[in-house]
Amino acid sequence: STTHSFRDSLAKSEQIAAAPWWTEVYREYFGPEFVEAVQIPEDTLGQRLGIDRTVILSTGRVLRVDEKVRYGSYGDVLLEFDSGHGPGWVCKATLTDYVLYVTLGLRRAVFLEVNALQRAWRNHGENWKGMYGVKIAENATYASRSVAVPLHELLAAMRQCSELRDIDCWEPSNA
Repeated sequence: STTHSFRDSLAKSEQIAAAPWWTEVYREYFGPEFVEAVQIPEDTLGQRLGIDRTVILSTGRVLRVDEKVRYGSYGDVLLEFDSGHGPGWVCKATLTDYVLYVTLGLRRAVFLEVNALQRAWRNHGENWKGMYGVKIAENATYASRSVAVPLHELLAAMRQCSELRDIDCWEPSNA
């Protein structure tokens, strides 16, 4: 098994975070509303809270984004549920609005709305662990645990978690 170096991974991550193509990804996704994407400096409170970049839209809306990068060619999303120091990014409390999940080998970027993503994890995470197995990433002093969920299945689960139907616990008022 491979032991990962946090410092090496961080250096690689910092190099990729500065790449100019990030702006093009944001511009493509948000279209004419896109104004600017501002990288959050390393070792700041924002970074510790999982915010890699803020996106400013012409509507005045400011979005906080957690950027995740995978280097190979995969048709799945590697969901970290245990960071080795506490809950992983798929289930920890966060201030971010989106996870931007980039698979460099496929040149694919997927925006995952955090609330729907975390609801999907709560509803399906245990089943996904059983179906797809748990991947362990060994680091020098800790190990993180993740599960690789096919992208189409994750997106379907997120859509399902965003819909409310057949609710019988409330009645609309006639007011």
